[in-house]
Amino acid sequence: MDATFALHAHCKGLLGRRQNNLRAGVMVHGFDVPLDRPDIFGKSSELGAKILESYGLPLTIVRTNWRDLRDMPWYTVYIFALSSVMHQFSGVVSRAVIAADEAYDGEYLGCGSNSITNPLMSHFGFPIEFAGSGYTRTSKAKVFSGNPVVLSNLRVCFQSPIDGHNCGRCEKCIRTKLNFIAAGIGRVPCLGNLPNRSEIDGVTIDNPAVLNLYRDILDSGGDWAGHEELRDAVRRIVFSSKWERSRRRLAETPAKLSRRLTRIYRKHILRKPDLWRNWIGG
Repeated sequence: MDATFALHAHCKGLLGRRQNNLRAGVMVHGFDVPLDRPDIFGKSSELGAKILESYGLPLTIVRTNWRDLRDMPWYTVYIFALSSVMHQFSGVVSRAVIAADEAYDGEYLGCGSNSITNPLMSHFGFPIEFAGSGYTRTSKAKVFSGNPVVLSNLRVCFQSPIDGHNCGRCEKCIRTKLNFIAAGIGRVPCLGNLPNRSEIDGVTIDNPAVLNLYRDILDSGGDWAGHEELRDAVRRIVFSSKWERSRRRLAETPAKLSRRLTRIYRKHILRKPDLWRNWIGG
């Protein structure tokens, strides 16, 4: 969704003076779809080509074995891989655009892509610009309400690329369905049926970045009319997440510490002033 929003934002003039005249979209074979599965990538690239065509742009395909050369957690290094691919176009175009993952107020600095380190991906002769940091995932979903091509061909699934389409069952597919519900769009063809309560209850939030994305769904202020049960299910998995529990404990720590220091002061200082005067005076 992030990349498609960046495409939409530049083509539809949402970025003001930061808008670029895009010439093509780039899709990489070898990141989420293995190089030995050209059949899956072929179907996936067809979806991307249709979306780009709806904005009047062609698709460029890059194949790389980058993931075979790096034994590191993908979520921490993917931005380096993607930036490396984009730098191959230096001399062909003046700059590259990469989609930002999260809004500024929802960033998790443990992820590879964030507004602090992303500027380091540029070279003085080939800048890489990041688009979309001013928008949450739900607000990004909302702009596609008038583009049926996007709603029919958007691909977000990377955990189960069985046939190049969305599986509709993994955590990311379920989360994206919820983005569209919160955006007031509801069911979209590319993701299949709406999620049910048991599917949402079965979601495991395994890192703070994903927790922020679910918080966005709840905080979007969208119209959940007819889907209140789903909203309540999202609220349950957010508040039961170990990351959310840790956040609440940290938020409570200053208040608890203040109360404890107050009790110590009243018990040991106010009640025994002479003892403390002698101790301080030596």
